[in-house]
Amino acid sequence: MTMLRMDHVVIPVSDLDAALRFYRDVVGLELMEVNGERTLATLRAGDQLVKLETPDRQGLVAARAVPGSADLCFESSDDPQSTVARCRACGVDVIDGPVRKRGARGAMTSVYVRDPDGSLVEIAHY
Repeated sequence: MTMLRMDHVVIPVSDLDAALRFYRDVVGLELMEVNGERTLATLRAGDQLVKLETPDRQGLVAARAVPGSADLCFESSDDPQSTVARCRACGVDVIDGPVRKRGARGAMTSVYVRDPDGSLVEIAHY
C-alpha cells in the first residue's frame, strides 16, 4: 500500500461557530459546507479538507474525540510577519514564533496559536 497524501483531518470542537470563525477568519480556510444538524463543518485548505466536528455528532466518529486535543500545521503562502499581524488583528495570541524549524518539505518558519478549544495550530512558511 502506498499513501499519496492526506485527504482530510477531523478536529473535535466544542463550539462549531467559534471554531468556524477561527479556522475561516484567522487561519483563512474556505468554508465548503455545514451539515443540517450543525454538528460538522467542512473547510478547504488547498487540496485537503478540514472537518470540524462537535461531540454530539452521530455516525462513524472517533472513539475519543476531545476538543482541544489536536496539534495541526497549515502551510501558508503569506510571510510570517503577516501571519503574526493577522492573528493579532483578530484578537488571537501568538504563543510562539516566528521560529525556524524543519517540516515535511525542509526548512520553514512557523507561528503558533491556539484555536478556541486550545488545540495547537502551527502556521508554517517555506
